[in-house]
Amino acid sequence: MEPVMLRVYQGGNKGATAFFRNRPLLATLMDELAALGRPRVRVLVHAASIGAEPYSLALWHLHRIASRFDLEIHATDINAHFLAHAQKGEYPADLARGLTPEEMSWFERDGEVLRVPAAAKARVHFLPPMDCVRQRPEGLFDCVLIMNALTYVTPAEQTAAIASAAQSGCALLGLTAFHPDGIRADLEAVGFVPVMANHQAIHDSWGDRLTDQPIDPASTEYSWKLPRYDAGTVDAPWRFGALFRPKGLG
Repeated sequence: MEPVMLRVYQGGNKGATAFFRNRPLLATLMDELAALGRPRVRVLVHAASIGAEPYSLALWHLHRIASRFDLEIHATDINAHFLAHAQKGEYPADLARGLTPEEMSWFERDGEVLRVPAAAKARVHFLPPMDCVRQRPEGLFDCVLIMNALTYVTPAEQTAAIASAAQSGCALLGLTAFHPDGIRADLEAVGFVPVMANHQAIHDSWGDRLTDQPIDPASTEYSWKLPRYDAGTVDAPWRFGALFRPKGLG
């Protein structure tokens, strides 16, 4: 089922988000976190926008895998307005069109409002506004997610963002919409390699990001649009990847 996107614009920033936007990615991420064998896992979500991504993590964990580990989610975004919206946990009921019947049962419905229930909200802790390049919250995290945000930074800033995430002590790093020509070098510089579990299924689930047309490297779409999966492409495990971990772990 294709997710229904919600787009919010404020102060020059765009918040485009959806619940359960890539289900194979969510399922694989949770399996990888469980495989760490830690009783409690701390996840940092950068570019959390208006909250659908961290709440998707919380709801998926709560209903699919909660018996295997406790999950503590910390979420931030560069835009304070988006974070204020996210903390309410209330969304237009139209987003339900992108949910399966099971997923819909995880929410509360109040007329034209789709509400994240208290049990899921309790798993998400919102931090002050910050960006993924220049700021890093105190403490260590088992997993850092920078999803669909690196498309808005320069290649040099991408290098800095990945280095900063690695300094958080993470055993799992989630990256999407990155600059593909530099992603392998950026990750190898911090000792990270691709997670190959469900590699193609995750890539193929990006929906509107996939294209059959050639992508001009000079285009603003180069870090956003994705070619069809081709294992023979140079640096394919990195270019077509979304989850990465330290070399030798797992």
